[in-house]
Amino acid sequence: MILFACDLDNTLIYSAKRLLPEEEYICVDTYEGAEISFMSEKTARLLQNLPAEILLVPLTARSAAQYKRIKWPKGFSPPLALTTGGMILLENGEESAAWTAKSRQLTAPYREELTRMYRLAAEEAAFSACRLTDDMYLFLRAEDADTAAEFAARYAKTTRLTVCRTGRKIYITAPNAHKGAALSRLQQKLKPQYTFCAGDSAADFPMAKFACRAFFPSYARQEENFPPNAEICAEKGVFAEDFLARINIFIKKL
Repeated sequence: MILFACDLDNTLIYSAKRLLPEEEYICVDTYEGAEISFMSEKTARLLQNLPAEILLVPLTARSAAQYKRIKWPKGFSPPLALTTGGMILLENGEESAAWTAKSRQLTAPYREELTRMYRLAAEEAAFSACRLTDDMYLFLRAEDADTAAEFAARYAKTTRLTVCRTGRKIYITAPNAHKGAALSRLQQKLKPQYTFCAGDSAADFPMAKFACRAFFPSYARQEENFPPNAEICAEKGVFAEDFLARINIFIKKL
């Protein structure tokens, strides 16, 4: 079995502002009546024809509720999904109580500090979003990337939590609550022969340490700590179409 841990937003699916005019898309997520997330039709076909050897597990910063909004292409539905940055495991749509209990145990020593940072950030007018996602990590969204960079640098000096910025978003987590740690836990549970991963930002970089092949778009290499084992995909076109095609080639060579 090949485990493929895959980020969602800007990796498999995209907001309207990131759509390419030469591609055809399907809507996979609506919120309050508005279409907000899309997948290219070619990506959908590749997922529908994914080799049986591959277990694709979405590993997303989305909350469990946000993930459940996604409508996957007909004929494809991941049996497992890691939401909340890997802190919650969904098995056929149902939360694994054992997984969540372990996540809460791992993050318990940082609960008080996480609450402190939440209260601190909640007082800032610079953030258009400030929330404790599933009570596991702090998510902040600033009005622009420069403002996010300023606050991320400031907060990193004042907390023992991990502060990760991607664009205008800031993720503040327990040091042991990153996506790489979640992928390692999943490997221990599933015992795959190979592990792949794909992501688009610094929040996804920790996964690469636990994968034999890691896929990132070309713009991700501008970030600090870009993984040395990462493969650059999609200098042009849709990122997901590129790495899914590469995985199919890998399977045929086995």
